[in-house]
Amino acid sequence: MRQTNLGNRGQIHMSETRVRLNRYLAASGVCSRRAADRIILTEKVKVNGRPVTELGTKIDPNVDRVTVNGRRVVASTEVIFIALNKPRGYLTTMKDERGRKCVKDLVKGVGGRVFPVGRLDKDTEGLLLFSNDGFAAHRLMHPSFGVEKVYRVTLDKPLSGKQLSSLKQGVVLVDGVARVSKVRQLQKEGEVLELTIKEGRKREIRRIFRKLGTHLIRLQRVRFGPIVLGGLSRGKWRRLSKAEISQIRKAIRIE
Repeated sequence: MRQTNLGNRGQIHMSETRVRLNRYLAASGVCSRRAADRIILTEKVKVNGRPVTELGTKIDPNVDRVTVNGRRVVASTEVIFIALNKPRGYLTTMKDERGRKCVKDLVKGVGGRVFPVGRLDKDTEGLLLFSNDGFAAHRLMHPSFGVEKVYRVTLDKPLSGKQLSSLKQGVVLVDGVARVSKVRQLQKEGEVLELTIKEGRKREIRRIFRKLGTHLIRLQRVRFGPIVLGGLSRGKWRRLSKAEISQIRKAIRIE
């Protein structure tokens, strides 16, 4: 397979005739490369009707037919990133067997298969990114790359000096110390804060304020790495520009 630069790892070019299977699956939006390796080992992936379990297997994307759990997957030749202003009450999933509202209902007409980059819980609103680039998505979510996420938090009452000090120093949770990179008060009274974190543990911010003994009224993500929510209307999505995608690649060191 010919060499490709790191910035193109999420894409499969038509001129390529030998591509690693895990990269092909990531480019198709199925999952990240690491997750693709796990799927391959479970015998769920077939190439031209035959199960493939050997890591490092290469295919010809222009000729070979690849299926996962019996469904054909096709790698995209175009990297897609979109930003959604997720409303409260929607699950961050592309399928819900119980018929609950999910973000898939809000991102129709994208022009390609995309999946959420990370997640926001049901009651959290704001910026949610989607992409078909599994490699970039993995890096955006992995804590080792230190991608900042900025949240606007509305509390039922201002934090005391002791609570604010604890927030800045780190709050002990059951799965370790939760650290906030930056804290900024957006109102003089202190009821609205802006927090910057580099982790992404499940319901982390909600658990932080529960541990501090205060009630969180509203939680909104306003920035993910270099991408800002801006004036995007609630429940609407937009495609990221080429410049914004370049900023993402720079942030996760794949340029």
